[in-house]
Amino acid sequence: MTIDLFAGTAGVGSLSPIVSMPPTTGTGGRRPPRRAARPMLFRLVFGAFLLIVGVAASGQAALVTADQQQALLGTTVGADASTVRAFVGLNLQPTDLQPGGLTSDRRTTLQAGLAFLAQSGQLLHVALLRPDGTVLVSDDGTGVGTLAPATDDFQKALGQQQAQAAITTPAAAGALQPLATSAVLREYLPIIPATQGTDQAGKVQAIMAVWRDAAPVLAQLDQERLEIVAITITAALISALLLGYVFRTAQKRLTRQSE
Repeated sequence: MTIDLFAGTAGVGSLSPIVSMPPTTGTGGRRPPRRAARPMLFRLVFGAFLLIVGVAASGQAALVTADQQQALLGTTVGADASTVRAFVGLNLQPTDLQPGGLTSDRRTTLQAGLAFLAQSGQLLHVALLRPDGTVLVSDDGTGVGTLAPATDDFQKALGQQQAQAAITTPAAAGALQPLATSAVLREYLPIIPATQGTDQAGKVQAIMAVWRDAAPVLAQLDQERLEIVAITITAALISALLLGYVFRTAQKRLTRQSE
């Protein structure tokens, strides 16, 4: 026996077929194309990438500049210390450092030597100081017999018996006269006699104060900082182009798959 469930008219006990038809449009029944989603993920990743690059470039420039500055200071101070050591060994006599031991003739001789030292070493100013800060002799005779401006580095060089150097402004350089530059490299080099068996052995008998123009050093540091930033930015731009290409290629594939 065959039973037709869809025969007859639809009534209370009859069954009607339910067919789900896709909605039609006025263009032959095709669905309208989906609008491509805006690449928000790319913008977020690109923004985070630029932020990381900026922070990394700034930090790298600061670290390299600090390290390079210490290296330049160490090299400069080491060279000046060798020059002063040679000058002391060739020109300074132990009696010159004794109270009243520096005669006018000896002062003239030492002043000529310091003037040559300043000229050949491209120094702004150089002076020989007693431990109490009294100027024994300077390259141009400035401040002889007076007290040099007191600084913390002078006291450190005297107490620690080690060379002290710092880049500072001309006003805070403790120089004996105004210095025509925007930045000064100031050095205090203690002079300690090597003679053993005397009460002066191992004690600071004098300090050679050296003032050098620091503008070329700072200019070199600025140039190196700009080079580091330029290299980092160039690498970041190349990486950004590659990142954009990868994201756009992936976006196109996702768009084709969703159609």
